[in-house]
Amino acid sequence: MGEVLATMIADITQQGLSVSPEQEARLAELAALQADRAPVLGLSKYDTETQVLAQAISPITSVLRLAPPHSHSWAEVGAGAGALGLALAILLPKAHVTLFDRRKRSTVFIDMLTHRISADNCCVVQADLPDDAAAVGGKFKVVLARAVAPPNCAAAICRSICEPNGQIILLHHADDVSRDGPAAGLARITSIPTAVAGLVATAYQCNC
Repeated sequence: MGEVLATMIADITQQGLSVSPEQEARLAELAALQADRAPVLGLSKYDTETQVLAQAISPITSVLRLAPPHSHSWAEVGAGAGALGLALAILLPKAHVTLFDRRKRSTVFIDMLTHRISADNCCVVQADLPDDAAAVGGKFKVVLARAVAPPNCAAAICRSICEPNGQIILLHHADDVSRDGPAAGLARITSIPTAVAGLVATAYQCNC
C-alpha cells in the first residue's frame, strides 16, 4: 500500500496541492475501511488496501488535473462505496463534497465512513438522478461520475445537477466512446489517462 499511496501523493503535490501527514493517514484509514467492509456489502470488489488505492482512489489525480482550480462545490454521482468522493473530501478540506447514490446500503455505508474519517466537509444523499434532481436543493461546480452509464448517458445524468458553466468529469473505459458526440448543453474539453490501465477521465463544460 505504501508505494501506491506515495506515488499518488507525489502526483498530487506536483499539481500544486499540499498533502499533510494527517491527510495521508486519513487516506490510508479510508483504504483500510473500504477493503475491510465494502466487499462484504457488495459495494466493491477490492478487498485489500492496495487494491482500493490503486483501482478506486488513484484516478483522483487525473480528476484534480482536469478540475477548475479552487472549485469549492463538488458532487459524485453513483458514489458506490464512496472511496473517490471521500478521498476528494480529505484532499480538498476547503471544498464541500456531496455524494449521491440511489441505494440505501451505499448511503448508509458512506455516512458511517464520513464520521470514521472525520470528513466534516462531506455529505451523502440517497437520490435517483436525474429524476430526483429537483429535490437536491442546489447545483454543483464540478460533478464527477465513474462508470454509472455509457458516457453520453452519464453526462446527461450529471448535467441535471451541474451549475451553468460548471464542469463534468467522467471516468470511463478508453474504448467506451459514443459516436453521437456529447449530450445537449455539453461541450467536450479533453480526455486524459488515469493511473488505472484502460481508464480515462473526460471533462465536459456545462453550457446549459
